[in-house]
Amino acid sequence: MFSSKPPPLSDKKASFQVDGNQKTKFEGDEDKEPVLHTSLSLSSTTSSAGGKDGRKELNESLYTRLMFLKYNFIALACNLLLLAFFLALSSDAGFKLTNMTSSMLSGTSIIFLALLYAVHAINFHALRNGSAAYFGYLLCRKGGYSIIVSQFLQDSLLSKVTFASKLSFRSPSRKLLTRVAMLNLFHALVSILPIALAVYIVSNPVRIDMRTLSCLIYTQDGPLIDRGFPTLEVEMGCAEYVFGTSLGFLSSEMPIPYSTHILPPQIIDVLDDGSTIIGGGFLTDVQSTCTCAPTLVSDDLVDTGIDASLVAQMQTLYRRLGNELGVVNALSYNTSGENAVVMTMISGIDTCYTTNLTWPSVPVCKTIIGNHRKGTIVAKFMTDGTPASIALKSVDVRSEDGPADNTWLMAALTNILEGSVNSHVLPKVYPGAINPMLWWTTANMQGVNAAFLSAGLETFWTMVLRAGMQRTFTPHNQFCTQNQVDPNSVVLTFDDSTASLLGNIFVAGQILVSVVSLLMSLPYLIVSFPMGVGIRFCLDSSFFRLMLQQPLQEGIIKDYYQPNAESAFILPTLDVVLRLGESMKTRDDPDIGNICLGKPKLISNFINGKLYL
Repeated sequence: MFSSKPPPLSDKKASFQVDGNQKTKFEGDEDKEPVLHTSLSLSSTTSSAGGKDGRKELNESLYTRLMFLKYNFIALACNLLLLAFFLALSSDAGFKLTNMTSSMLSGTSIIFLALLYAVHAINFHALRNGSAAYFGYLLCRKGGYSIIVSQFLQDSLLSKVTFASKLSFRSPSRKLLTRVAMLNLFHALVSILPIALAVYIVSNPVRIDMRTLSCLIYTQDGPLIDRGFPTLEVEMGCAEYVFGTSLGFLSSEMPIPYSTHILPPQIIDVLDDGSTIIGGGFLTDVQSTCTCAPTLVSDDLVDTGIDASLVAQMQTLYRRLGNELGVVNALSYNTSGENAVVMTMISGIDTCYTTNLTWPSVPVCKTIIGNHRKGTIVAKFMTDGTPASIALKSVDVRSEDGPADNTWLMAALTNILEGSVNSHVLPKVYPGAINPMLWWTTANMQGVNAAFLSAGLETFWTMVLRAGMQRTFTPHNQFCTQNQVDPNSVVLTFDDSTASLLGNIFVAGQILVSVVSLLMSLPYLIVSFPMGVGIRFCLDSSFFRLMLQQPLQEGIIKDYYQPNAESAFILPTLDVVLRLGESMKTRDDPDIGNICLGKPKLISNFINGKLYL
């Protein structure tokens, strides 16, 4: 762990003589004060003017000190910029880069990882310099400090963690060294996070509004009429070509408590694959809950929420369906909640798992359709290049523009269902597969799964609702804004909320370390005497050994230079309070002084502008 003793600086031979009390004496030095003095070449923390016999001038200015602490200020600035960068990545808008393309950022994760580790490396230097500045101040101040801090700063991270445990419990430096070691360990652990963060960062193209295209939008104005098309049967035939993302936000496809149907504008112009248009539309929330009626008896059906006045009519329609897959619906309007309520009995499925063939259980679902509102909708289309292949791929919401008229909503549902109490058979389209409108209720397209029934039925009602709105709402031929990819811009974002949390932890840890490092370096900026020698003593192992070559008290040198000595034996020996400064003997000399390490009462402050040996 420790190097062998470097060659002496003078021709004078020093020999060790140790008595039983472990006190060291040196030949020819019996009457000298127990201080160390040696000639040296000062480090870059001091400006020097050359002289004869190794004389160097201690000349520390504010500029010199600021340059030594440059990493502390750079680290704080970089961490604040990193905080702003992470906040932008976590926002909906992301961090936009202009005059860049996605191909130029093909290695985004690697670039991002290199950036984070560059900031972490700067922070490491800031922590090292801040610690050296503070410990250098402690060594040069009036009371001095334990010289063990020099060995502590020169040790590796793992050695720092166990360093304090090797010192005596009565050591005055044990507590402080433990805290600094924990700060170094915390800073090292934070360095694991960039690897996880780099996985989550993605670069996406930037979309901008460009020209306008002809489109069809639906409004709630003019006479409220039933145009008779499309029908529910037509919707069943088209359901297999529908993307779930084109219907809105579905609980069957994303972890949300209920679904939101979105009616977008329809394109009647020619566009390219991936093109997007923006226009007026509607948003409506849909929430379904399903249960089982033990029998088809009226009381059991009423217990599920079906209105008693409608039970008899629904029983009749349900018996007509028999074993065919179908639905019996009762539509009503809840004036207090301002929403439509649909009670649905489903035939031809066995999600209630009954064995009673005489009195089979009946799946009954309650669907609430409400929070009907206007919005500005973003619709994305796909195509193979021909106008006939243009299909709606996904929808999104740019803004919500206030409540819509629920009267039109009820009319749309009544028209598409063809009455407030109705029944519909859901026939198979392919052999062995259930009706496509119920594909979201099954895992294999063959049988309805009870676990998927509620969420899948919400998707069923979003398709019914869209067909009803297209049949009832007033269409208008207008111009919609085309939203295209900006070829000269990209936006960086996190693709998971976990990344935002990890990023905040990383930046908070970085800022904490940089602020503590800056606070530790403050004494170096405000003290009136030069203390660059103390900083070098903490950081430079050769200078540390050089200062320990000359006589000291209490046998320190002997123990330090014992061959193959254990660190647990050496470190407590070095844990003595000494002061680094100028010897009292040369204090009154205005020109030349000696750099000494010894008892605090025998050492004075360094003086700026003075030559030292």
